Amino acid sequence: MDKFLEFGSYQVDLFDEGEWVREAWSIDGVYHRVGHPAIIYYEPQSRAVIRRCYKDNGLTHRVDGPALEEINPESGIATLTEFYRNGCLHRRGKPARILCDPISGEIHSTEFYEHGIKLDLKGPRSPEA
Repeated sequence: MDKFLEFGSYQVDLFDEGEWVREAWSIDGVYHRVGHPAIIYYEPQSRAVIRRCYKDNGLTHRVDGPALEEINPESGIATLTEFYRNGCLHRRGKPARILCDPISGEIHSTEFYEHGIKLDLKGPRSPEA
C-alpha cells in the first residue's frame, strides 16, 4: 500500500513497510508539518502509533515538546523521547534524550544536550535556550 495524497500544499505519502505503516508529510519533497508530526509510524494491525517525528523544513524540530518519540504499542509508554531544535538535540537544563522501560515507564537513562553538544551533569550551560 503505497499511496500519495495532497492536502493543500502538503503531500502525504503512506508506505506499507511490513512491520509498520509510515505516514510522511512533505512540501516540495522536504519533510515538514506545522503543529503535528511530519513522520508517523503505525503498527499495522492495531494502528497504534509506534514512532512520531516533528520536522520543520526537513530538520527535526519542535519548540513545545519532544520532537521524536518511540512508543511501545502494547503499553502506550514512550521508550525513547528526544528534544530537538533546528536538527540538533537540545533542551536547556533538562535531559534531551530519555530512555524508559517499555512496560513500567521507569526512566533507565537520560542524556543532556544543548545545541547538539552532549553535556555531563556539571557541563556548561548556555545563556540562551
